[in-house]
Amino acid sequence: MARNIALAAYGRSTKKVNQDLALRCWKNNGCSTGTGGKLTVAYVEGFGENVYRQISKMEFILQALTYKNVGKIIYTSAHSNPAQALTDFRAAISQGVDLIVTYPDFGDAMLPVFREATKAGIPVATYAWGYVSNPGKDYLTVVGEDTCRLGKAYARVMNKYVKSGDIAFLGGFPGNPLSLGWQNCEKPALNKNIKVVATEATNWDSSKVQEVVAGILARYPNIKGWSYEYGLNGRCRDGVCRSEAPQPEAQGLLLHGWELADPRRLHGRDDEAEGREDPAEDRVPDRIAEPGRPQLVRQGLPAGSFGDVARAAQAAEADVPIGGRRQRPRS
Repeated sequence: MARNIALAAYGRSTKKVNQDLALRCWKNNGCSTGTGGKLTVAYVEGFGENVYRQISKMEFILQALTYKNVGKIIYTSAHSNPAQALTDFRAAISQGVDLIVTYPDFGDAMLPVFREATKAGIPVATYAWGYVSNPGKDYLTVVGEDTCRLGKAYARVMNKYVKSGDIAFLGGFPGNPLSLGWQNCEKPALNKNIKVVATEATNWDSSKVQEVVAGILARYPNIKGWSYEYGLNGRCRDGVCRSEAPQPEAQGLLLHGWELADPRRLHGRDDEAEGREDPAEDRVPDRIAEPGRPQLVRQGLPAGSFGDVARAAQAAEADVPIGGRRQRPRS
């Protein structure tokens, strides 16, 4: 089912919509579509105040507008408040919405309202590997990337470039399924000389990241690597692992998620599916020429993120959509 949902989304991505209406709907946290459709769709978030969540919000609106039978779009954010997240979910149920899309920032704590929606006949789908217990029973389904593969990809790069020493994990909200997914698979795949000395939550909030990283560096000044699935923290784009580091060797290697999530992203092949080892060199960091600069995975990093540090030192190749291919020069 998750595969079919993803294919439906891709299939509708080329359909034209009223972009002015989409923007108004995004700014106003919902709208009437003007089609007279009978369906009401709801995007209920525990947290929506970062770049990725705002993009996801617009993606939800754009797809909803491709359906003439959707007459109303609802959006809510609980602004990181777990109690408010439950309240918002129950409000959507009481309004009799026809479906709910969400990310379970607070993990299984959201199960009671998932069950209430399911009992009311309202399908609930989570995205970005928003896995909580009992998909297919307590809620419809979960859609998302292979987070375990992401964690193993992180480990391959750490093993090759860090080799030994202290590293740290950063994640979103405590206990959220996306962060746990890759962290639980990276850690056992690291070689025995690499030690994860800190695992800290950032709530995917750019205002928290510098504080969190500074706290880790105060305790462990020789951090050689950082793993984090969210690289769009604009306030840290000048080098979160640099500006707070008390000494150059504490700067380390920074990996941020999405360019490692799909092995076909950078070279157009699926090595594991074709019986080859998935080579780390397809996603390794480029060495930064300037002394004292952190090493970063630069390919695929969006503008305005940690990747700006790498881009400033050496121009990155053009980004490629997940599963896409680079245009190779003709010989």
